[in-house]
Amino acid sequence: MNLPKSFLQRVEKQIGKNNLSFFIEAMKHPPLESIRLHPSTEKTSYPHVLERIPWRSDGFYVSESLRNEQRVLQQAGAFSFEEASAMAVVPMLDIQINDIVLDMNATDGSKSADIASRLGSQGYIVANNVDSRRPQTVMFNIERLGLSQVIVTQHDPNHLPILFPNFFDKILLDAPSSGEGLFRQDSNSIATWSIEHIQSCAIKQKHLLDHAVQLLKPGGRIVYSTNTFSPEETEDLIKTFLQEHREFTLFNHPSQQHFDGASTGGIGVKLWPHMIKGEGYYIAVLQHNGVSPKTVKFTHRMKNPIPPAWKRFADENLINHNIQPNFALEERFFQIPISYQYHSALHTLRAGVYFGEIDKNIFYPSHHLARYLRPRDVKQTLDLTFEDPRLTRYLQGEEIHADVESGWILIAINGLSLGWGKASQGRIKNHYPKGLRLTNARK
Repeated sequence: MNLPKSFLQRVEKQIGKNNLSFFIEAMKHPPLESIRLHPSTEKTSYPHVLERIPWRSDGFYVSESLRNEQRVLQQAGAFSFEEASAMAVVPMLDIQINDIVLDMNATDGSKSADIASRLGSQGYIVANNVDSRRPQTVMFNIERLGLSQVIVTQHDPNHLPILFPNFFDKILLDAPSSGEGLFRQDSNSIATWSIEHIQSCAIKQKHLLDHAVQLLKPGGRIVYSTNTFSPEETEDLIKTFLQEHREFTLFNHPSQQHFDGASTGGIGVKLWPHMIKGEGYYIAVLQHNGVSPKTVKFTHRMKNPIPPAWKRFADENLINHNIQPNFALEERFFQIPISYQYHSALHTLRAGVYFGEIDKNIFYPSHHLARYLRPRDVKQTLDLTFEDPRLTRYLQGEEIHADVESGWILIAINGLSLGWGKASQGRIKNHYPKGLRLTNARK
């Protein structure tokens, strides 16, 4: 790896000449693979787990072979592949179950999912990105994990304060950056690195922070994070922010003890690859000193009664009749967080759980509903094991067979929902989404 000389000179000023050789050596080696377990599977044991990540009880370093051998469990939402340093960010938000949260720059959905898993029925997260490609990835991960408290939006952050002034309890700003912390993963970041690029990123980051202030509720918290070491995008930026916004102070989260605060002068922490097993990161916790007002609650009800087609589906297939849609867009039905204020001006791609749609008075359940449901919620489940050859055939989109009653059936593995099948005379028609089907699937 040929790191720019001027980049190394800047790093040396931050960590000292004695540590520079350790930094350069660390940058020669690829980062360790790591996973974050889904809350419902935190006690599950997995082969190829090497050790726990010090700052996450649910995070583990794993061998590369896990990606192939256990990818079925990943599909079922047992865990997510997530970089170890990135896992340090969300705990510093200190999410409470009723919080209303904004992820201003949701990229792959991993942090949004982490936040959503901490929320209760009264809380929700708006996962936003202006880039048309990013929200699609977010929706895929939210659906894979069967999460319900997420609103996925594609909206210009400049416009968000108009819709949500002083609204959110917590805001995550995982800001786009010059990418110095990702040099080991992305050689293009090295090729495009320059002081001018750093300065350009810093200007954009400042604008995003200023928007976050307008969006935050008094007494709320902003966690600013970014994949870079440059002071212009990290401690210098936050120092200027604190000078301009006296209503904010730095909050020292207990988990920051794992990271370096010396090189930042105590203004946030940096995660250096020669000091931890992870990629380069910067994190600062900004606490608003005001008093939070009472949260305004919004209750959603469909304009029309629940349609007969859904009632028939629920009566025939569900045990848990508390699960039902509360929002409709034409013939598509959703269960959106009950406290979410729906904005017609907001470019919303997904709100809560997409239940499915009605066609010719018949309700067709979605894959998101299958992932949201648990085997205990439905009347009929086929729980497969790794050794069962039907598992591979199902994941490849083939028809499978079982001695079951006719109707919809939830296919599962080790108690985790995978997707739908439609049974008739012992034959189960495959409804696993074509885009998720595996080729040459391994058990």
